[in-house]
Amino acid sequence: MSAENVEVVRVAYEAFGRGDLATVAEHFAEDAEWETSDSLPLGGLVRGRDAIIGNFTQLPNYWSSFSVVPEEYIDAGDHVVVTGVQARDRRGRVVRRTLPAPVHAERR
Repeated sequence: MSAENVEVVRVAYEAFGRGDLATVAEHFAEDAEWETSDSLPLGGLVRGRDAIIGNFTQLPNYWSSFSVVPEEYIDAGDHVVVTGVQARDRRGRVVRRTLPAPVHAERR
């Protein structure tokens, strides 16, 4: 993993924060995998860039607001670990969770 790959992950997170899913998609491999807790709506393993972006577009169906605020990007060999805070609001109840959850891999 290189500083370049850490930057790829950073740019994708920044784009997600702006709601720019087209740019997020540009930073995912076509065969990317995204895994979240099975307890969440749309949780589990999702395979393929288009399916992942499709899940992201559905987030407003489940939460009135959703954000991820990265605090640190850590080069961890084959992975980039992103730490920070994820927050979502559902029915007036805000839930905050500390990342890393999940760990993101970028392979070039």
